Amino acid sequence: MEILEEIVTTDNKQRYNFNTDKTLIRANQGHSIPVDVELSEQEPPEFLYHG
Repeated sequence: MEILEEIVTTDNKQRYNFNTDKTLIRANQGHSIPVDVELSEQEPPEFLYHG
């Protein structure tokens, strides 16, 4: 728990937070609501790189 508290409090981008009683941790952005990006599904290429 100490490690998680340190991560939450020292992350300079403030990516995470706890609920009020610190029983749950969550990402602050990008994971709370469904988003329709209006793209069709496609087969990925054989080699896919992520930066």
